[in-house]
Amino acid sequence: MANLSVQKAISNLASRYPIVVIQGQRGTGARDLVRSMFPRKSFVDLEDRRTFSLAKQSPRTFLMAFPDGAVINAASRLPAIAEALGYHVLKWGFVPGKYIILCDDASVFDTADGKVGICHAGGLTVQDTEDLKMQSSNPFQIIANGQLYDVLRTGKDPEEIIRETLEKDAGRFINVSNTQTFLSFMRNCALSSARPFSMNALAKASGISAPTSKSWISVLLKTALVRSAESEDGDRVLFFSDTGILCRLLGINSYSDLILSDNKDSVVRTFAFNELLRGRFAKCLEPLLLPGSECDFKAEWRDGFSIVVDSNIEVTDESMSRARSLIKEDGPRAVILYLGDVTYSRNGVDCIGFRDWGKLAMEMNYFS
Repeated sequence: MANLSVQKAISNLASRYPIVVIQGQRGTGARDLVRSMFPRKSFVDLEDRRTFSLAKQSPRTFLMAFPDGAVINAASRLPAIAEALGYHVLKWGFVPGKYIILCDDASVFDTADGKVGICHAGGLTVQDTEDLKMQSSNPFQIIANGQLYDVLRTGKDPEEIIRETLEKDAGRFINVSNTQTFLSFMRNCALSSARPFSMNALAKASGISAPTSKSWISVLLKTALVRSAESEDGDRVLFFSDTGILCRLLGINSYSDLILSDNKDSVVRTFAFNELLRGRFAKCLEPLLLPGSECDFKAEWRDGFSIVVDSNIEVTDESMSRARSLIKEDGPRAVILYLGDVTYSRNGVDCIGFRDWGKLAMEMNYFS
């Protein structure tokens, strides 16, 4: 079973909504997961040219071939399918879990009318990798490998995921002749992961215009390779959705490379951002997580947190000093996320080992 956290979220949504959309990048294992969860449903692959051609002619007519619903893969290739699905729900009745949709961009689906539930499949949580016996005891190894199910299950190299994304996903939006330039642009974006970025600086470093840079950022967002968050200061911050892909783009090929890299801190902050979001999505909770100014992240959850990320296996004096400076009466709780195994409290600051980061995001007791 691919992703235990996402499986629970999908089951929850399928009991409530007739259209369940699973959004995520390539390699998450979401396609295999939903096929195993809904084995009796027809599987419709819009990456298949003939299937896509038939669906494109008249999406409403095409969907009539599946009266009991279907699992529809690569729905982003045909945005008109969203309206057609809504039409069929209105015409044939509200049947929870009738249509299971896989896509990298869910923006065409309207969640306001109560027909659509969206689940984010962003890769395995640390808890998932432990449950599936895929986890290394070395956190830097986990980060360097990434948390894509297809990579961990089959040994598929993240470089292959990058190539497939370029060819099959980004290729929908960019000219094939620009592939190598786009790859160079991705590498420059990787240098900006977990940091405020400048569109003009990215354009200059990649040898492209500012409008092209803006357009290509939107491609990375649409293919779910990156996420974007607004910081407390109003800056836009990019986060790659998987640290294995991020590391390959940065030329980091092993955990030793990562430990010695000038980009170690930003990669670990990216890992922390993703792990916290996966924990939120697993419980179908809103992210409510933004890069902070004095801390690394502000979590506006039921219990507010000011989060400091320490990219070491022990809590450093610098991180403790930063966290202690954030302690204010009636303010959010100050916590440190670090790469050690033990979760403990010291000097009024909770120091949370990497295996318990997901518990923090799920609003569970991380000391249990």
